Amino acid sequence: MNPMDLKVLLISGLCFLSLATPASGSSEDLVELETTGIYRMQSGDSEETARKLALFQAKIMAVETAAKYLSVKDLLYIRPPEKDEIYCLAAALLRPGTVQEQWKAEGGTRECLVHIRVGVGVADFVKAEKQDRILEKRDSREPFSEKMEPVIPTTADPGLDLSEAYRLLRMKEFRRAIIYLDTLEHRYPHWGSLYMAKAKVYYADDDPLRMKQALEKACHLGNPEACQDLGRLRGQ
Repeated sequence: MNPMDLKVLLISGLCFLSLATPASGSSEDLVELETTGIYRMQSGDSEETARKLALFQAKIMAVETAAKYLSVKDLLYIRPPEKDEIYCLAAALLRPGTVQEQWKAEGGTRECLVHIRVGVGVADFVKAEKQDRILEKRDSREPFSEKMEPVIPTTADPGLDLSEAYRLLRMKEFRRAIIYLDTLEHRYPHWGSLYMAKAKVYYADDDPLRMKQALEKACHLGNPEACQDLGRLRGQ
């Protein structure tokens, strides 16, 4: 796939582990990072949506990279079934120290680039896990009518929104997850990561045809994971 066809491009620079001292006086390992998320706008996209998706991509790259290196030092372990929801939630809660925004004209459209500098530590994942447990309890107590007609929060936050979908997937609420993602499409109609999440739900729900359709849509929108998976599926 030509890199120029990617709607979302992630660029990262990694400065390896440094030691930070919180106000409590205890020490905590951090991974110091610089990452850039790029979102290419399509017809109907607003600048606000483009900005939020580019920022989320920068933050999720920082979270994923930090988790990789913290795990190497045995400082962090997240159960595989919870990884996607925890990572998305950690990204949503992350507050970068530096955020720089830039807009470029590219191929008849515009790209939003958001560059961040941030330290990601174990405490960020602990906070995300605690919040995830709170949200899981909330979801389990919702009445059936609300489960089948999910209410999307008024304020858009890509990390919170996608984390909810992955939480429903882990809870094996497949029908509910699809309804939620269908509703979320109206907010992010051109977001490859949303369709990647759909593909995973369809696979869990034993619907390979729709899984492949979702992967094709995600790949078309520039999700590299979806493109890789499609190539492997064709090879079977």
